[in-house]
Amino acid sequence: VNYARLFGQTATLPPDVMISTQSRMFARRQVAQRECDRQLIWDMFELTEEERNLQASIGL
Repeated sequence: VNYARLFGQTATLPPDVMISTQSRMFARRQVAQRECDRQLIWDMFELTEEERNLQASIGL
């Protein structure tokens, strides 16, 4: 979930977008992105699905 403070809104980013962003960040730091780094993002996305659905249902 990405929080836009200026607008007071949250937006859900797909895991593919987060993985791409992480890849660019790792490259700037000369760190290799491993499969476990990518899998962690997918796992966290799946684990937080209920929270995202709850936020959507109450209009956050």
